[in-house]
Amino acid sequence: MPNDGAVPNASKDGMGRGLTKGTSTLFFMSTTKINGHDVLIAVGATANTLETVAASRDCSLNINSEMVEVASGTDGTVREYLAGRYDWTMQVEGLYTVGCHLSIVGWFLAGTLLHVAFQVGEETLTGKAYVESVEVNGPLRGKVTYNVSLRGTGALTVVEDEQSED
Repeated sequence: MPNDGAVPNASKDGMGRGLTKGTSTLFFMSTTKINGHDVLIAVGATANTLETVAASRDCSLNINSEMVEVASGTDGTVREYLAGRYDWTMQVEGLYTVGCHLSIVGWFLAGTLLHVAFQVGEETLTGKAYVESVEVNGPLRGKVTYNVSLRGTGALTVVEDEQSED
């Protein structure tokens, strides 16, 4: 594939999203903006029963890497790191609706391993998680809200776009 000269010996990553050099991918900055209402978390007892968490207002995905310090060659004054294991969590906050949240509380109490998906626009990550915490808030003057935290177990998987290239 021709190279635009920005990164020596680099090529597009096969999905056309970035430049790959060695084992690293440099992503292009997109001008497409994604609205918050296009960010969704879906959960279900199986991969075939995923449903968007009802009345969600805020969704987040947190991925953390355990950085491993390695010895620096000859200069002991500079620290160097390698990326180690990672973990991830998902949080969703929203307006309480009857039914959906009873399922989440049931999964929490039973320790059910859930299938989860985090979608931003057309991009989706999937994995398995447990309900780590559930909080329901009922202010005197306001709507009942909830917060749910999901603790990932195992890897997150990028769902590849199924559109065929011409």
